Amino acid sequence: MRFYGDLLEISTDTWAEVLMDRTVTEECDLIVLRLVYVSEDHTTHAAEVAPHLNYRGHAPVNSQVFECG
Repeated sequence: MRFYGDLLEISTDTWAEVLMDRTVTEECDLIVLRLVYVSEDHTTHAAEVAPHLNYRGHAPVNSQVFECG
C-alpha cells in the first residue's frame, strides 16, 4: 500500500507527458491542479474549486480529487 508521504521516482518529462495526455488527465483535472498550485500554501478547499468547474457543491470535487489520489 502506498502512502501520501512516499517519494515518487518520476521525471519532469514523464510528469509533462502525463499532464498533456488527455486519456489520463482531463481539462477539469488541470483546472483543479492550477487552482491548488496558485493558492496560498498550495492548498484550497473543494468549496472554493467547485465554482470554477461549474459545480453547485463541493462533493463532485472531492470525488474527482479522490480518483486522482
